[in-house]
Amino acid sequence: MRVRYAFMNRIVVMCLCTSLVAGVLITTPAPADAAVPTREQALKLKRAGESDDGAAARLNEEGKVLVRTGKYYEALDKFHAALVLFPISNAIFNVGSMLYTLKQYEEAFPYLEQTLRAPLAPEQRAVVLKYRANVLSFVKTSHRAVMVRTNPPG
Repeated sequence: MRVRYAFMNRIVVMCLCTSLVAGVLITTPAPADAAVPTREQALKLKRAGESDDGAAARLNEEGKVLVRTGKYYEALDKFHAALVLFPISNAIFNVGSMLYTLKQYEEAFPYLEQTLRAPLAPEQRAVVLKYRANVLSFVKTSHRAVMVRTNPPG
């Protein structure tokens, strides 16, 4: 019996076994996912007298500043909080692009898809489509089918 496992395009294990198949999965630890804030947590970030959409726009801009300084996880928290308060397409895209930057491709995909549903200028749509295509190529190459052949089949 021959078994081939491929995981994350990094590890390929070939086993030749006669009666028992044992697979060993070795991975590198992924960074902890940022938790999406609850509405109550996001409301604490609002300033006195600030509307939800105003707070979302401000948090989105603060997230962009954090991106420029390389504080990606903190930026992701700001973008998530902005989405919780008021789902603007800029924040939706920013969450997707930040997850892409952090190499969390499967998590990024739905945000990019949702961004494409919003009315976008042609140049913005082109940028989102480029991110989406890159995410799809990474997801496609990082997941492989596992094929197991047994004798007898079954």
